[in-house]
Amino acid sequence: MSTRENFRLSDKESAILSLYCQQEDRTKTDVVRELVRALEDRLTPENKQLLANSSKSITVD
Repeated sequence: MSTRENFRLSDKESAILSLYCQQEDRTKTDVVRELVRALEDRLTPENKQLLANSSKSITVD
């Protein structure tokens, strides 16, 4: 299952992403997924446990 996310980037951030993707011949989706996966290492132990125990989406207020 996948979830569609919408978010805003500054003009500079958008240009950086576009240029990087062009340079590496990768899609924006592929690059963003890689960056999000890298965030797992920065989660607190409590949040890592939530992630491990979750079979559904985690909702954060």
